[in-house]
Parts: sequence; structure tokens; C-alpha cells
Amino acid sequence: MLVREKTMLPQTRFLSRMLGVYCLLMGLFMVTRAELAWRMITLFCQDQPLVFIVAILVLFGGLAMVLAHNVWSGGAATIIVTIMGWATLAKGVVLLFAPPEAVMNFYLQIIHTAKVMYVDGALALVLGIYLSHAGFKSGVAT
Repeated sequence: MLVREKTMLPQTRFLSRMLGVYCLLMGLFMVTRAELAWRMITLFCQDQPLVFIVAILVLFGGLAMVLAHNVWSGGAATIIVTIMGWATLAKGVVLLFAPPEAVMNFYLQIIHTAKVMYVDGALALVLGIYLSHAGFKSGVAT
């Protein structure tokens, strides 16, 4: 069996489900609409007011996840959820404080072509399948 976590905290179950479905949907979008995703990232990097608003929202989401779920033991899904919370918080801080040129250069150099979207999308799909399975198979609905 893919997931063997006997007891999952309610917040782990919720975040595993939420992040799993999010990764599934975003991965599917990146794989099926790679060119559009690439264009959206390029345009996003060029719109500093939008980057600022997204930074605030990402920072808020990351803080919420870290404050609700800073658990470093209990199985793979639990640790993945915690890492995703910290990564989200870090991304929000970077988007808020990094110079706009640095943000643009990072995204445009790392994701230098729409073809990278297929790899990122596939990774998101795998992560989404795992987290969704862990969250929805872990017990009764929250």
C-alpha cells in the first residue's frame, strides 16, 4: 500500500487533502496547458503590483500552514505537508522582499521554456496523487 499512516492529525488530514487536490489540479493544468502556463508566469513576473498582492496572499497561506501544522514526525505525508507549509512561507517572504528583477530572473531562468512545465506538472501530479491518497484514505471526512 502507498500510505501507511495509522493516525493522522485532523490538520494533517485536511492539509493533505487540500494540498493534494491543489497539486492535482495545478499539475493537470501545467501538463495540458503548458504554453499558457509559461505565458502566465512571464506576464506575472512583469506585473509588480500583482507580485506584491500574490506575495501577501502566499505569505498569509504559508503562515497559516506553519502555525497550524509544524509537525516533523508521523509519516511521509505529515512531513511533506510541513515542508510545503514552510516552503510556501519562504516563497511569500521572498516575493515580498526580493528585488523585482531577482524574482523575474529566477522564474524566467528556472522555467526558461514551456517544456519545463511538463516536468513540473508531472511532479505536481505525483505529489497530488500521494497527498490526496494519504488524506482521503486516512479516516473519516473532516
